[in-house]
Amino acid sequence: MIGFNRGDITTCKISEPDPNYQPEGYETEDINMVLELNEFIEDCKSGCLIDYDGYGYYSNSKTEHENLDELRVYPSQITGGIINRDYKYVHWYNR
Repeated sequence: MIGFNRGDITTCKISEPDPNYQPEGYETEDINMVLELNEFIEDCKSGCLIDYDGYGYYSNSKTEHENLDELRVYPSQITGGIINRDYKYVHWYNR
């Protein structure tokens, strides 16, 4: 059994939000997040995005994409090595 002492836990300090912070992706009017393909791959492989969270669509445009089933992508496809590198962006939709 693994144990720990309460003294081992460090406290987390919450600071004021940075008003100049800009996320790496950006939101469009359709309430989706546009990520560069490499960012999307990294987020999927790190576990930040999982299938339960939503899905995306491959695109070469930051502003639009086609709602085609063959362009839909799930994080489990990325972690499974199924990556379509013909596209620059993924338009991500949270559930």
